[in-house]
Amino acid sequence: METPRLPTWLSPTQVRFIPVSDEHVQHCDELVDRLGEATIRADVDDRHESVGKRIARAETDWVPYYAVVGDREQSSEEYGVNIRSQDEERTMTLDELRNTVRADIHELPDRNRYLPQHLSNHPRFVGH
Repeated sequence: METPRLPTWLSPTQVRFIPVSDEHVQHCDELVDRLGEATIRADVDDRHESVGKRIARAETDWVPYYAVVGDREQSSEEYGVNIRSQDEERTMTLDELRNTVRADIHELPDRNRYLPQHLSNHPRFVGH
């Protein structure tokens, strides 16, 4: 069965960065800003949850591209990017990720991010 997904151009979040700890959030913010210059909607899951739960949230949010960022990624500038459409992880630099997402979007409409950059600031909808 094929993994369900939205087209990248239509996804509210096109790229998500998952920092391993609070000390990696600033680096993730810089990555988001750099992708934003290319009109790519990216955010940071800075919630105080385990990395596994944050990865699961990226999966349930159907984020087309997400990467976990820790000490190794911060120093090497290479990221293990999970690509939802291909069900695989590829090592990429930020420039490669930007080019891949832009190629995926093609000339389709693009809008700036309309949700806060940090997931901890996103609205929460809960039932009764």
